[in-house]
Amino acid sequence: MSDTARDNAIGLMRSGKYQAALERFKSLLAEEPRDWSLFYMAGPCARFGIDISSAATYSCRAAELNHLEPQVFLALGIVQQLQGELFDSQDSLRKAVEVDSDMESAYNSLAITQKKMGKLDLASHNLEEGLKALSRRIAKKMRNSGETKIFPHPNVRGTRWGQYAMNAAISLCALEPGIANLAWPPGDQAIAESHSQAHGGLFWRDKFEGNGSKTRLFHQNVL
Repeated sequence: MSDTARDNAIGLMRSGKYQAALERFKSLLAEEPRDWSLFYMAGPCARFGIDISSAATYSCRAAELNHLEPQVFLALGIVQQLQGELFDSQDSLRKAVEVDSDMESAYNSLAITQKKMGKLDLASHNLEEGLKALSRRIAKKMRNSGETKIFPHPNVRGTRWGQYAMNAAISLCALEPGIANLAWPPGDQAIAESHSQAHGGLFWRDKFEGNGSKTRLFHQNVL
């Protein structure tokens, strides 16, 4: 299998030429019948070409060959959902979030499947988990620099936005060793910071306490 042929098939898929891409993937699979990634990519090409049965076959084979790739189980779960195989879809999508607990798209698809099953409480729960996962993924991409764009404070009702921001902050602290506490500025300091922008685009700053522990103080820009 040449890299050129593989790249060509991927290029066709990305440009929306799914039937042409699928024919290329079939040829590649004839040469590499145990390449899980080829089965994985052939699945969506068949699905978008409205061949759900073939999409299920490709996605199922990809999952058999690779148990550690969450995208494989997401693709399989979506196809099973479209086929009305809701219990199988639920199982596949649960496997996706077991492998990657920050995969918000898998939580979303799982919630859709559970809604179709009439499990509204579970669907609501997994939508919430998806929002938390999204906040964690955004947090992991944050680069704490004074040169970061300063974002205006969001004009939103209620406390939900703040809850997800807090979830993101907790995840950041949990990922980095040595942080014993996290803190937010009190209201008057937050208001003063929004006017002065004294800390520029910084999302946080770390403060070392007298006992050697470290507290991470988050600034307004993280919201």
